[in-house]
Amino acid sequence: DNECPTLAGGKRRINWGWATVPPASAQTLPREVTFNAEARALQQYPIEEIAGLRAAAAFDRRGVAVRGSVGLGVPAGVARQAELLVSFALPSESATFGVRIGGSSSGDGIGCSVNYTAGAANASVACGGVRDSLPLLARETSVELRVFADWTFVEAYFQRGRVAITAKAAFSPDTVASLTSNVTVAADVSLFPMKSIWVDPDKVRAAPRVYK
Repeated sequence: DNECPTLAGGKRRINWGWATVPPASAQTLPREVTFNAEARALQQYPIEEIAGLRAAAAFDRRGVAVRGSVGLGVPAGVARQAELLVSFALPSESATFGVRIGGSSSGDGIGCSVNYTAGAANASVACGGVRDSLPLLARETSVELRVFADWTFVEAYFQRGRVAITAKAAFSPDTVASLTSNVTVAADVSLFPMKSIWVDPDKVRAAPRVYK
């Protein structure tokens, strides 16, 4: 219920969550909560400051053709502490598409997917063993999937947080990322290694104050 300032000096509502994940639970990413009147749904999406933790993109390409499994070719291990941002163009036929982050070990990694039925008002989405229903608008031509991997769990945001899922995962040192689909779909893809959240106390004291 906290009302917090935006970077531009406006107001926003931020949800601070607690994820019961190994090894000792963790705070989720701070999420701005908004109401999408057209979709009649609450949305929770990482606050804009999270983009400041991105390192240089390890993969950044538009119009990737996806059918079956398409690896991104990033160095092993990079994807286990990373942000994967994908916009899938909705196909003219029903399809299941998504991402997989994991290594070669049995039981390693996790998949997040969209089960889309052409023309339907909702799509079934899943990440790990967690499932939900994603409202879609008739005018929409793409679905965004934004996944943050952090060693032992992921946070997945579908369509700018219209659905948000936190799920346990196990990422080995050889973790890689791939796109998956059972029909040919086009995807715009970026993968960013994520830097540490820890900063020097002096940097915090020197940061500009929004509220004075």
